[in-house]
Amino acid sequence: MAVVGTVLPPWDVDYTLDEFKVGTLKWSSQFTDDSAKNVCPVTSCKLYAKDCKAAVDSRVTLTADPWTMSMKTNEPEGYSADVCVECSNGDQAGTKAFSVTQRPRCIKRMTAKASAGKLAVLTFTGDAKMGAALSNIAETFFENDNADGECPVTTCSLQEAGCTKDWTETSLLAARKSGGVWELAADFNAPYGYIREVCIRCTNGGDVGVLKPKYWPRQTITYDNYKIQLPSRCNYAMTERVNIPTIYSKNHDDAQVVDPVIVSGFGEFFENADAKNCPVKYCKLYNPDCKTLHSQDNLKMDATSPWKITIGDNVENGYQDAACMVCGNEW
Repeated sequence: MAVVGTVLPPWDVDYTLDEFKVGTLKWSSQFTDDSAKNVCPVTSCKLYAKDCKAAVDSRVTLTADPWTMSMKTNEPEGYSADVCVECSNGDQAGTKAFSVTQRPRCIKRMTAKASAGKLAVLTFTGDAKMGAALSNIAETFFENDNADGECPVTTCSLQEAGCTKDWTETSLLAARKSGGVWELAADFNAPYGYIREVCIRCTNGGDVGVLKPKYWPRQTITYDNYKIQLPSRCNYAMTERVNIPTIYSKNHDDAQVVDPVIVSGFGEFFENADAKNCPVKYCKLYNPDCKTLHSQDNLKMDATSPWKITIGDNVENGYQDAACMVCGNEW
């Protein structure tokens, strides 16, 4: 009797609520009597441990012809067992070793969400304490099939991009538990702002009924290369005023000695909510595209604050011109 075939049924199964998973092992594909050309059929099969001598794991059983094997599949922790099957045709026996595995209960439940994106942009608040940038890390980045209530997310953490090293800048960004969920906490008080790239890591688990309410990890999943940006405190300090005029007009005056001021300074166009920390450092006059410098001589801007704009009053026939005022603050 010779051992043939190299592939056994894939006894690598998921957790189920059923006590046993049943499958038929086709021993005819694993054993044959070459000399008798299969006229000596297999008459008995037995299960042993890996050494083909010791008793097999009790969670794996074999019943009579057609030699149906069953394995227990409701173990929350999961398990693996090395098995040896010995079959005989009455005169000769053959053995073959293989393994069976029941995966832990919560494996394969979590998947990454494509909708999570790759960037979070925060807003400077000046709060001394770290605040929540994301209120629920797990729900933001992952789907977790927990319909049976057995596999909640039990931990979330940050790692460096690449997901191989623990995150160390915990005063800037951190994963922390709040109200039963894991939130992404961030520093909203960095004056110059920051950009960091992190890996999000979460693990689900299940209460196996021993030492309640202890949770045992089942699946760990990561979401890599997520960027978190806090622009500087001055990034939002300036805003455009509402209801400002878009057309300025001035009549020619022969008695005018100097060019008249039509805009008293940047304050006519912009509000600066944090003038103390974010003073306006420059203003420039651009063409209407706000990209190229103004090229006409009729409008001129002072080189210093508050950057008044004057209009040339030396063209008797009048003229029209257009411009864009661009100003920048401290950072």
